[in-house]
Amino acid sequence: MLWPGAFVEMRIVVKRETNALVLPSQAVQHGPSGTYVWRVAGDAVRMSPVEIEASQDDSVVIGKGLAAGDRIVVSGQYRLDEGSRVSESDPSKVAQAPGAQS
Repeated sequence: MLWPGAFVEMRIVVKRETNALVLPSQAVQHGPSGTYVWRVAGDAVRMSPVEIEASQDDSVVIGKGLAAGDRIVVSGQYRLDEGSRVSESDPSKVAQAPGAQS
């Protein structure tokens, strides 16, 4: 039972996606031409436009622009330009911000 002015937070599942391509939301960037990700090709990056189909919490579902198995940059994008060289890091060895939970 609710009292007038009471606050309730709800989550309603309207659709379940099977075989969806899900990324952390921080991997998706917003530019003048729309949304994009930095896709890794070899040891360099390319800007790849993507369409976001849905989002929930800290994840987004990609509708178009990427395929399963594509490697993308999830942090440090502000330092990248087209063709920048990158290398993979082991997520277990990346330093976390103070107070961050694993």
